[in-house]
Amino acid sequence: MFGKHIKRFRDKAGFTQAQLVAQIQTHHEMFSALDEITLSRWENGHTKPSRKKQIALLIFFDALNDIRDLTVDDIKYAGKLSKILEKRYKNLFSKSEAPYALPSSKVTVTFYEKLPEEKLNFYSNYLEEVNSIKLNLTNFNCMNENIEKVGLYEFHSSNNVLMGHLLFIIAKNNFIADSLSKIVQEKISLEEGSSLYIITTYSASKEIYIYRNLLILDSLMSVSELPKSIYIRAGNDSGASILDTLEAEIVGKGLKTKNGVKLYNHQYKWILFKVNTLHMLSAKEFYFDEESIEHEFIINNATL
Repeated sequence: MFGKHIKRFRDKAGFTQAQLVAQIQTHHEMFSALDEITLSRWENGHTKPSRKKQIALLIFFDALNDIRDLTVDDIKYAGKLSKILEKRYKNLFSKSEAPYALPSSKVTVTFYEKLPEEKLNFYSNYLEEVNSIKLNLTNFNCMNENIEKVGLYEFHSSNNVLMGHLLFIIAKNNFIADSLSKIVQEKISLEEGSSLYIITTYSASKEIYIYRNLLILDSLMSVSELPKSIYIRAGNDSGASILDTLEAEIVGKGLKTKNGVKLYNHQYKWILFKVNTLHMLSAKEFYFDEESIEHEFIINNATL
């Protein structure tokens, strides 16, 4: 019940309901009409706010980790995502998406907080060969005043076949803007703050795709201040349709191609989206089931 989160925060802060309402009203414009009666009904469990408001309140309470409770309460949010992913994963992939293969047993997940040279070379080549993107990943491998976190998750089958990856940075927006400008060949201006930039990601099964949502959440929560935006590239129509429902802004496009992502009357190698973090986390498509993840995956806790 979401009301327990509100009451816990209010008790910890020592606020009356009227004082908490006044604080929440200034947090986001969606709460401008909030009153004590509504807050009381939320707190007592008689009603509950929309999912987007729940996520916004968890961010306000600095309790985003409790989103896991919402996932358990709202399994129905898996419905639309499941249908899209079933359509995406019903067929084997083309050779352009090698070296990926479908899983036959439990998948091992390994996290790298610094990329070994062979990984830098592999993903640099991957970006160029699959997405036609020339990007020097060495720039992202060392922490500096602009980069808060670098991470690579890899998914391997029991016979060590690579089946998925998530390579990302969390960095100040001026750093990301400079990096994106090199990719899309035009100047990009961003607001103050930091963003999560998913450099490259791929999933060979819908289970890996769903698990990736949890990894994105964990990445967002691993830094001192929650990034305002998430930059993610779609390389197929299913991925683009998911992002399009999140009020995402298109900020870049790859080369035109005959078999790419459809946009208006053209097809592109990829489309780069900017998504508001709140929209991403509160969307029906942002779903994970930790219990099923536990059965499907082996977590390699060693940070390499």
